[in-house]
Amino acid sequence: MATDSIFHMIHLTDPKEIERFIETLEEAERWAMEHKDDKIDVPPCREMTDEEVRAMFDGYK
Repeated sequence: MATDSIFHMIHLTDPKEIERFIETLEEAERWAMEHKDDKIDVPPCREMTDEEVRAMFDGYK
């Protein structure tokens, strides 16, 4: 899955940074759950295959 790549790009070593990163992810999850029924004008999205992601970002290595 494309979102797995974020964990290859972010390198946290300080325990406080790691804790803050986890708290931020948890807060984002809480916000998403609280607003899941909101009528927010968000463009449609779909999951991309690994091949599609590689093709899209091939030049950005």
